Amino acid sequence: MNILTALAENESVVKNGNDPERKAIALAWLFHLVGDIHQPLHTAQLFTTDYPKGDRGGNEICVRVKEAEQPMDLHRFWDGVITSSSNLTRLRNEATALLSR
Repeated sequence: MNILTALAENESVVKNGNDPERKAIALAWLFHLVGDIHQPLHTAQLFTTDYPKGDRGGNEICVRVKEAEQPMDLHRFWDGVITSSSNLTRLRNEATALLSR
């Protein structure tokens, strides 16, 4: 199973299902999956000599957002940046700050 089959199955439940609870769950999954497709770390992996089996979508790479803070995995950081703001200028500034470190 992959995201394309999951999208098709949940779409079918929403369109054709009779159980309102099951339809609500399928609709929530559709929103989640569409969001995942737009998250770069869900659609690509880094393979290098350091990560011969891949970086698991950024879960193996840690970043420290501020010097005094604990490091977190890149995937979690990216999810937080994307979901915490619709301000594109702020998102671009966050990315630029990371690049400069």
